Amino acid sequence: MKKSSFIPKPKSNPIPLIPPKDSPKIDSPKKDSSSSDDEGELNDIIPDLKNTPNVYDIPQISSSSKTPISKRYSPIDWRTAFPETTKINDNIPIYINGTKGPNLLCLHGAGHSGLSFAPLALVNKNYRVISFDFRGHGYNTMSQGDDLSEENLINDTITVLNYINEKYPLDNIIVIGHSMGGSVATKTCEEIFKNHDKYKDLYDKIQGLFVIDVVEGTAMEALPFMESIVNNRPETFPSIEKGIEYMFRSGTIKNLQSAKISVPPLLEEIDVKGKKMYKFKTNLMASKKYWNDWFIGLTKSFLSIKVPKTLMLAGIERMDKDLTIAQMQGKYKLSILRNVGHIMHEDAPDKVMGVIDDFVHTFRITSQLGEMVPVIGKLGNQNPEVPVMIKYDKNS
Repeated sequence: MKKSSFIPKPKSNPIPLIPPKDSPKIDSPKKDSSSSDDEGELNDIIPDLKNTPNVYDIPQISSSSKTPISKRYSPIDWRTAFPETTKINDNIPIYINGTKGPNLLCLHGAGHSGLSFAPLALVNKNYRVISFDFRGHGYNTMSQGDDLSEENLINDTITVLNYINEKYPLDNIIVIGHSMGGSVATKTCEEIFKNHDKYKDLYDKIQGLFVIDVVEGTAMEALPFMESIVNNRPETFPSIEKGIEYMFRSGTIKNLQSAKISVPPLLEEIDVKGKKMYKFKTNLMASKKYWNDWFIGLTKSFLSIKVPKTLMLAGIERMDKDLTIAQMQGKYKLSILRNVGHIMHEDAPDKVMGVIDDFVHTFRITSQLGEMVPVIGKLGNQNPEVPVMIKYDKNS
């Protein structure tokens, strides 16, 4: 498999995989009394990266102007969160944070990018967080970027999984997906488990599935409103800062610090009558014909997968009947987070990472497959303090 360095590159020396040993400790910033209340609260969620020592010598994205609004919504370079990057097949960008497994492969939602998991990477201490951009999103340069069929998204995910397995052959994998990415993560696991002879290495390495804020019933009910939501977004922005401001003030992303990292990759520069403007890169309306396929059959697929799994939602009202019954039977773990929006891993990355930690400890998912010791247990109802592991049969 052909691999190449990810562009754009830093202007200086290659970025090290880990900070130098003598790097100064980064403390969370104190609230700025001149900031608004909502921004002050958001600054407590993850460190203010403007005050982060530039141990990687990362070039910063320049602001479009020096107005007060530009300063408040100035972008933050994503390499602060993902110091290691590469590109596979010359078109799929891979973002990596951390130096030890298990590997958390993160799949983003429609219209977002792999960099929406930057806040999760920033609070990561125990895993290797890996994300990538689907075709037509972020820095992905695949041809047929508008062809977001379920089959293509699954195949692209398997391509990335094969790369991860080749690069880290000993490490276990937990597949994490948000919204559309949650459905793709689920159906990718289903494809691998149904054809385990074809994907033997991946079949052995995938030890968990973690789905963020997507349920088949509520997703299908929301699709009729999706077109209106997309069409009501501004077509262009005069600057990247205005794009960040829109995503934050509209409530799409509730964490301003996260928006400063994750929004710039969603925008591309265009020329409008000789004036520089910015628009969303991903043409969501072009993928409308695929929307139903993304979510149909999600519940059945999710419940059929014989690995430890967690469904994390922003509200209990998102549950449907089949999932409620299965959760009561202990077939998966359910976690509800309050006071967050749909992009939960951006809004409250520390809380989401806490749920991931609990998931890993509950099901005793180790860094490597050879370290796992199977002991009888029931999926979803384990006490993390009990010194046993879950035994599950992927073939049953």
